[in-house]
Amino acid sequence: MFEYGSDEEIVANLRVLHAGTARDAVVVGSVTREGAVVRASLVANRVSTRPRTIEAFRGLCEDAGWSLEENIERPFSYHVRLRKSEV
Repeated sequence: MFEYGSDEEIVANLRVLHAGTARDAVVVGSVTREGAVVRASLVANRVSTRPRTIEAFRGLCEDAGWSLEENIERPFSYHVRLRKSEV
């Protein structure tokens, strides 16, 4: 979901998860990193992921009622854990 979805799709899906899960729910996933190396790789491999900065991804999470609890930086992606925020 975080690698290929549009901003709107990510927010919509996270809102559905927020509404349908327990108060202490968490979501984990990976987010393609924005950067020159990733852009070059995407062109060379014609991969359709959507690179984002971690700040942009954090904003999408917050818009949907989640907080970015953990972020592990990998060479081409971020591995993230989200925790449900109190609304």
